Amino acid sequence: MRSFTPEMRSAFSDGGWQLRASCRGASTDMFYPPENTRGNTRRLNERPAKQVCESCPVLVPCRRYAVDAQEPHGIWGGTTPEERAELLRGGSIVRLAPIRPSHDR
Repeated sequence: MRSFTPEMRSAFSDGGWQLRASCRGASTDMFYPPENTRGNTRRLNERPAKQVCESCPVLVPCRRYAVDAQEPHGIWGGTTPEERAELLRGGSIVRLAPIRPSHDR
């Protein structure tokens, strides 16, 4: 069981950033794609949520909360659980490759 640091409790109880999130009011299904998919299908399922996050004014606080809380499910701050695990291993919380449709690359 994970323990919450004072910073995590503050971020969660503050809620100010959550009220400004672009995903507020959106379907949670978009941010919790089916877990039984892999590879390209999984990336395609994650893309709509990541695109919402990409222009969100509170992307960094959301991502920081999800990493600090070790959130095991869903897209938070434009990251998957696997990407958040990588951030915990020393990646930068702010810099993460944006997700763009493959035809934009």
